[in-house]
Amino acid sequence: MKKLLISLLIVVILASAAYAVLDENNYFYEDIDMRIVTNDNIDSLFGIEFFNRSNMILQLQCNTIALADPYFKMINKYLKNGGAVWVYDSAVAEKFGFIKSDFTSKMVQGKKIKTVYAHSDEYPAYLCKAYPAVESPILKGVGTVMMNCIEVGNDTYSAVAKAFGDDNFYPLLKAGKDGPIVCAYRKWGKGKVVFISGLNEKDYKNPMFIANLKEFSFNLSMPETKDDKKKNELLKNKCVIAFADKTSKTGYMMNKNIEFFASNENKIYEFNNVSKIKFFQPDAQDEIYFKDGTMLKGVVMMQSLDFSQDGLYIEKYRKKDVTEINF
Repeated sequence: MKKLLISLLIVVILASAAYAVLDENNYFYEDIDMRIVTNDNIDSLFGIEFFNRSNMILQLQCNTIALADPYFKMINKYLKNGGAVWVYDSAVAEKFGFIKSDFTSKMVQGKKIKTVYAHSDEYPAYLCKAYPAVESPILKGVGTVMMNCIEVGNDTYSAVAKAFGDDNFYPLLKAGKDGPIVCAYRKWGKGKVVFISGLNEKDYKNPMFIANLKEFSFNLSMPETKDDKKKNELLKNKCVIAFADKTSKTGYMMNKNIEFFASNENKIYEFNNVSKIKFFQPDAQDEIYFKDGTMLKGVVMMQSLDFSQDGLYIEKYRKKDVTEINF
């Protein structure tokens, strides 16, 4: 009996340790390894590819000169093996495939402040309100975020944009309602690189945002909501979508149903019963093929199709730009 109790106690301790990163409010404790790398301690990157990736986020607060080979090669290997890296300077972000797209104080309403960056508590920054750029579980429970965008030039603040044709870029927050992207991420091998223009969490005034972003970086699952359950159902609709420009993407249809006009009536069909849809432009009839082998000719009544490559970032496409969807 004593051995059994001891065994149970060990199991409880191990289980507690596995989830020690979260408190009862789903916010992160401060004991997570947020490894800060600056110009002064760049040598700490040696051996990074062998570090424990399960509880560490590598924060690059160095400049591009310091981040030369062999350091970049180490980080590259660390990322490809599943590591998480956060970058803040748009010039550094360029090394990871982002496009530098900085802004000035005249472009976005806010105020100049001092923040914490690269071990300095007097780093110039620009405090402004950031808004969600897309629908994403990372932004669940997040309205707006007060973002302290670091200064990267004279009255110039860090921001990024998507490179043309980059299918690994996912925007999260934009400065102001129509400003540049100040938080985004890119897939990198098995890992991910998060660009975030501001660092000091006290400036955010939105603990849910930073908690969600850390969970995402650690590949932890966020608590499932009713909306999440609906989205998980939609993720079953895996497909390849082909476009009029001869390109294609693999991902998921995020609409649950398709509205189809045939035989003088509108009908609603669930995507999980469909095997293929062919779109004919502009005057020919569309075709919908079902998994039971039947086919209908008619007109797809939806003018906008919701698609996602990863279930997080939703892309909207016009019907006229799509030629075929295969499930």
